[in-house]
Amino acid sequence: MRKWYICPHCGYKLLQYEDGKAESKCTYIKCKRCKKEIEIKIAT
Repeated sequence: MRKWYICPHCGYKLLQYEDGKAESKCTYIKCKRCKKEIEIKIAT
């Protein structure tokens, strides 16, 4: 099942990931709405 990773500052949907299969740390992206840099942390 896919889930949305949501910006912790403004609530904008940033990206989709596969629940249980995705793993990420030390990955940074910039939110399109609030322009803040967010670290993507996904643990399996």
